Amino acid sequence: MVNDVGCIGEGINGDRMVQVMAGGEGREPVEKADDGSSSARRDTEPGVAVGIRVPAELDQLLMLRSLAETVALIADFTLDAVTDIRVVLDEVATALMLAVAPDAVIDCDFRYDDEAMTVTVRSVSRTEDAFRGNDFGWQLALTLADFLEASTAPFDSALGGYPVLVSFRRVRSHVDGS
Repeated sequence: MVNDVGCIGEGINGDRMVQVMAGGEGREPVEKADDGSSSARRDTEPGVAVGIRVPAELDQLLMLRSLAETVALIADFTLDAVTDIRVVLDEVATALMLAVAPDAVIDCDFRYDDEAMTVTVRSVSRTEDAFRGNDFGWQLALTLADFLEASTAPFDSALGGYPVLVSFRRVRSHVDGS
């Protein structure tokens, strides 16, 4: 079951809103179509999953960092692993936020199980290489993550940019309780 907390858009007072989805194995995120209708999609990967969608603005980094830290702590990762996950997400999200197309959002999914946490970040970039010029940040992320992969799809005129997907994984160490 999905628990929605708000949605992307403007609230009663014109405030920006954030969408958060949480669920266990087989969570069913709600996808909204252009016509306003929604449908559930069945997520078949094992483990616990939490997702968030925020405006692609630097002031939203605190929200992403906080959720990453909270999920990793609930998943019982060590404090060192929690910090690594938060730092990698911060580097990835910052690079994307600096390269996003107008009105883009950051979709971030956290999935954990007994072995690892996987974080997937999606957005739309105005350039083909959202990470160009951020060599230090990318190297830091590569050092702290056990797996890191980024891909950019061809320009999508409907989205006004290049869809970008970044996925990284932090495996539990034996000290983490596995």
